[in-house]
Amino acid sequence: MDKTREIINKHKENYPEFDYYFGHLNIIEENLESMPDTSIETCKALIDGVSKTVLDSFSVKYIEQARSADGSDQLNKKAVSELAKHVEIDESIIQNT
Repeated sequence: MDKTREIINKHKENYPEFDYYFGHLNIIEENLESMPDTSIETCKALIDGVSKTVLDSFSVKYIEQARSADGSDQLNKKAVSELAKHVEIDESIIQNT
């Protein structure tokens, strides 16, 4: 989570809405052992939220698919692919999401 905090801090000037995700990180860390399912679901929400922010910032349309696993997967892949058009990024990370 330290790396995630670092990335959010690095980009929160351009994306002030990222401050919201510090709460997610706290929930993830606080519940890792006692309620791992809460941590997992919060991680998913964090990834989906960041993906939507990336797509919105590049004015890329996406379809909300009400908590569908396939919907989240496609959303995340689309965000990584769009981001890769603008900055150097290892697109192989989408294989691990």
